[in-house]
Amino acid sequence: MSITSNANHYWLLIDTPESQTAVDYPDDHSFEHFWWYKDTPLEGSLSASPLWFQVSEAQLDEALEQFPKAIVFQTQADNVAFIEHIKSVTLMLSPTHKPYVVRFYAPTYLEHWLSELPQEHQALLLGPISLIQWRDGDIEHELTNNSPSVSHQERKTPWFQLSEAEWDLLKVAYKKQS
Repeated sequence: MSITSNANHYWLLIDTPESQTAVDYPDDHSFEHFWWYKDTPLEGSLSASPLWFQVSEAQLDEALEQFPKAIVFQTQADNVAFIEHIKSVTLMLSPTHKPYVVRFYAPTYLEHWLSELPQEHQALLLGPISLIQWRDGDIEHELTNNSPSVSHQERKTPWFQLSEAEWDLLKVAYKKQS
């Protein structure tokens, strides 16, 4: 997967159950990495946590050969700002203010939910993420955030509120996943 941009930070997300055995790879390569649920309200579920690790652009193809289902996130934010933002979206609020885990990075959700959100709300959710890339079989997909930004306010999880229309879109995407 070739990524051409001025951004210089690439994060790969490995979802569960593969994440539990994938941790050796970033350890062996001394890559910055973190468990998504660590230090969040979901910390008690670390065995189901996705794993994030950072690679350079030169290391990206090798990492994707090792983990072809990985989702690639591109950002210009520093590691602290990126990690803080990602951890802040472990839970999202339904229209009734009930917290939910939304695996917004899953290909079905990327294609049928996140890409359909109003541009302003999509940019708010993605924060410092400028580009997301993933494969579906032999087809490469990408989702661009034209307004990446870093929030300088501390956010208490969950903070991202879904409207009724966005919730309905999420339910449609969920059904397409099955």
